[in-house]
Amino acid sequence: SHPGDVQTQRDLIVSLFKIGNACQQSNSFGRASDYYQEGLNLIRASGHPDRFTEERELFETRLAICKFALKRNPPPA
Repeated sequence: SHPGDVQTQRDLIVSLFKIGNACQQSNSFGRASDYYQEGLNLIRASGHPDRFTEERELFETRLAICKFALKRNPPPA
């Protein structure tokens, strides 16, 4: 409800990261990837990407890990 508020954006970004982590820990790498990608999209659209450099790097790292896990063990069709 406050798209220009940096703290509100940060709170949402942190929440997406935590949900992604929970999915990743339960081996739901596809769902985790979705949350990490959504966080990255929010950071890019925030208008303040320079304020979220550390978060962006964390999201990118976790997303890469999930993609690697999915490539090694794709989910059943």
